[in-house]
Amino acid sequence: MPWIHRSAHSDGRSSKRFKTETAALASVAKSMGRDHDYGEPLQANRRYVDDNGGTHIVEEVSSSVRSAATDEALGRAYDARECGTATKRQLALLDRHGM
Repeated sequence: MPWIHRSAHSDGRSSKRFKTETAALASVAKSMGRDHDYGEPLQANRRYVDDNGGTHIVEEVSSSVRSAATDEALGRAYDARECGTATKRQLALLDRHGM
């Protein structure tokens, strides 16, 4: 299964897709400028905060998520559905990915 490095800052959010957990964690380390948090190595499924207040997390995603753009579209569609503003296209995207 692929892995996603999601980051969020005050100016927006982004996603990067990787084939391995190790590569995704290396992306977090590069973004944060360190490969540890309070002396502990970085781990998947934990939220980290960088020096600028941005958050980073690495999560395993379904193999149907073939790109970071799809991951971001799923996030927007999920948020829209929760707010009651999802379009038919967004609902169809969520359905295709089993969400």
